[in-house]
Amino acid sequence: MMEALYSPQGRAVSSMVSTFGSGILCGAVITDITVEGKIHWSLLLQSSVAGITLVFFLILLTYYIGMFRIDIINDAVLKDYQDQDVLIAMMRKGQMKHLMKYATKQAKLGNLDQLHSIDKFLKGEYGDEPTSYDKPGKGKDTDFS
Repeated sequence: MMEALYSPQGRAVSSMVSTFGSGILCGAVITDITVEGKIHWSLLLQSSVAGITLVFFLILLTYYIGMFRIDIINDAVLKDYQDQDVLIAMMRKGQMKHLMKYATKQAKLGNLDQLHSIDKFLKGEYGDEPTSYDKPGKGKDTDFS
């Protein structure tokens, strides 16, 4: 039930219901407290439509607070995937196949000065360090395991 309520479709429906519902209910409240073309605010507390509007408002408020809490949880989960260490772990599992193909191609071409290690490549730490002592196919940095 929660998945349906907070799905993109549920959010779209709630947006439409809140827009149209609040417009209709607010118009009904104004009509209810209008006497002879003048709005009498003193009749607001006696209006049954005003009570229904208040309940509608509280239901929507509860729904949007729940939606906000779910968004906070989802944002926290997504931030974990922005972490470079998670990207490295995903690559080691073979889930980033395009990057693995690129790294393999660069290693076969002997461009080890840019790819000292897969970890440095993923973190963006390649290319700035001196590479005059590096020779393709030699040294400790040729092992990508």
